[in-house]
Amino acid sequence: MSMWSCEVSHAAVAPTPLEMSGDNFVDSDPYAQGKATRTSRFTDAEGHTVLALGHPGERLALELTLDEDKRVVRETLVAPDHLIRRCFTYPEDAGD
Repeated sequence: MSMWSCEVSHAAVAPTPLEMSGDNFVDSDPYAQGKATRTSRFTDAEGHTVLALGHPGERLALELTLDEDKRVVRETLVAPDHLIRRCFTYPEDAGD
């Protein structure tokens, strides 16, 4: 999995390869508990499934955009004094 900033800027940002499994990545992020006080699921204009997760007690909100294989391809995290946008790409499966 590779990750990079989705922010539009004047300078190109090279992807940062992550040497971890998807399960380990999820375990390291705020949605690792598999619970959120507020949740919503909708389809965006491109036809992707989007999960919106709210943790009001932690003043944290996440929006996860999934691809057709149900993998996170975009993440937006909003918290006090923070706005983080990340995009993800995945290597092709070796067995396919």
